[in-house]
Amino acid sequence: MNELDRYLRQVGFWLPRRERADILRELRGVLEDLLVAAEGEAGRRLDPRQTRAVLSGFGLPALVASRYANRRPVVSAVLSHAFWRVLAISLAGALLAQVVVLSIRLAGGAETGSALGFVAGKLFVVLPWTVTLVLLAFVLLDRICEHRAEASSPE
Repeated sequence: MNELDRYLRQVGFWLPRRERADILRELRGVLEDLLVAAEGEAGRRLDPRQTRAVLSGFGLPALVASRYANRRPVVSAVLSHAFWRVLAISLAGALLAQVVVLSIRLAGGAETGSALGFVAGKLFVVLPWTVTLVLLAFVLLDRICEHRAEASSPE
């Protein structure tokens, strides 16, 4: 298997099954043209390392596949900055709350190992829930904003 086939196989992993064959066929043509142009500039056939360099310059396989996705993002670009900021603040708050719990347990006479174990166990629950709730809130907010924009646009 040559470098182009490996690259296309990696891209194909990320593509929707129904559209995979068509997209890979189109992408193969684009990449073959790109490789031919690179060979023309070099004045000779590219070795595997040079071929990998040209292909990696085209993009990471997952990102290349995402260019062909017809899926809507989970959180729109309009809200993404606010999403990441709210998520960071929420995670920091959750961590701070666990530090407070740790401090209270230690002040109450709990053994350090026991208190750390308790808080670590809680973090495995609290942090995923924090991410989930913030994400759900922004998905809902995004859908509400989209619905209002559609309702207010003249047809």
